[in-house]
Amino acid sequence: MLFWNDDKRTSDKNGDILVRRGIGGPNVIVGGYSQTGEGLNAIWRDALKRALPSVVPEPRVLILGLGGGGMLGDVYKMFLGARVTAVDHDPEMIKITHELKYFEPFPPPDIICADALDAVRGLETAFDLIAIDMFRGGEVSPHYANAEFWDQLKKRLTEQGIVLVNVAGSREFLEGIGRHFSHADMWRCEANYLGMFSA
Repeated sequence: MLFWNDDKRTSDKNGDILVRRGIGGPNVIVGGYSQTGEGLNAIWRDALKRALPSVVPEPRVLILGLGGGGMLGDVYKMFLGARVTAVDHDPEMIKITHELKYFEPFPPPDIICADALDAVRGLETAFDLIAIDMFRGGEVSPHYANAEFWDQLKKRLTEQGIVLVNVAGSREFLEGIGRHFSHADMWRCEANYLGMFSA
C-alpha cells in the first residue's frame, strides 16, 4: 500500500516535474531535487526568522522562484500584512502553486510569469524583503553569477531592504553575491547554504 500519490508533469522550462502528495505534505521534485516540501520549507522558515527583526511592518515582499509556493504561508504568517509579488519563469510551477495553495488562508500573491531579470527590470515597486530560490533541479539559476541581475535587484530594494538567497549546496555563489552588497551574513541550514544581504 502506497502512502503517497505521484502526479507527473512535463514543462518546457523545468523538464519533468513530480508532485508527490503524502505524509508530511506535498513535495515538488525536479531532477531528483525538492523544489518545495517540508524540508525546504523548514530551511526557509529559518531564513525568514533571521530576517524578521530587520524587516519593517507590513512589508512589500518579492519572491523570485516559486517552486510550488512552499514559502508563501510562512511569509504571510511571519510578516503580517505583507504584500507579496512572486516571479517564476515556468507556467507549470505557477499552476502547481495555485493547486497546492500554501498561501491559504491568505490570498494568493501577485504572480508574474517571466524571467527573473526581465521581471526585476520591469518592476517599479521597491521591496523591503526579496527572497531568491531559483533552481532547475539542483542547478542554480545562471542569474546568480550575473552582475547585472544583482545591480537591478539592488535598485528594487528599499533603503533598509533585505535580500535572502538560497544557493543549496553551491556555497561559492554566496561570496560572489556578497560583493554586490555592503552587508552580508552567510550560514548553513541542513545541507543548504543561505545568505542575507543588504545594500
